[in-house]
Amino acid sequence: MLHRILSYMYMIPWHDYVVLMASVAALWGVLIYEFQNKKAFRILNAAIAVITAGGALCITVLLRSSTGAYGLIWQPFAVFAHAAQYADVYNQMVLNIVLFFPLGLSLPMVFSRRMRHPLWLTFGCGVLLSVLIEALQWMLARGYTEVDDVMLNGIGTACGLLAYTVAWRLRRGNKTKKGENDEA
Repeated sequence: MLHRILSYMYMIPWHDYVVLMASVAALWGVLIYEFQNKKAFRILNAAIAVITAGGALCITVLLRSSTGAYGLIWQPFAVFAHAAQYADVYNQMVLNIVLFFPLGLSLPMVFSRRMRHPLWLTFGCGVLLSVLIEALQWMLARGYTEVDDVMLNGIGTACGLLAYTVAWRLRRGNKTKKGENDEA
């Protein structure tokens, strides 16, 4: 059943995923504005971050069968040469971005406001998770380990961080206009 869902995900056009990410970002902006200081919202973000990390690990390593075809592709942007031959590679590229988008959106809410540089910490966590996944794929012979996947996952985390930052700044601006104190 899960393999069917994954197969279906690869058939969805990449621009539909872009619309999905924009919709999620807009919804997140509303939620941040309404529930920023609520403990339940922080717990929800922690759950989403854990589910995203576990889902990424599951989809990219655990659900893949060991086909015997594996290796290392260290050349950056090699995926674009491959995409020139196979159009569905663009969907895979966008899925790599979409997979890490929720991590960048939710993880900053988990880190304490007193922490220094929670955005950089979030980005680092996204990249480290991606490196872990790629290492496991190589060690377990579950496909190709590509530097492009790490870069695309990092871009996904950064896109989530950008959406979070925009929502946070809009929230701060609205609270300042209303004369409320911002606790950030």
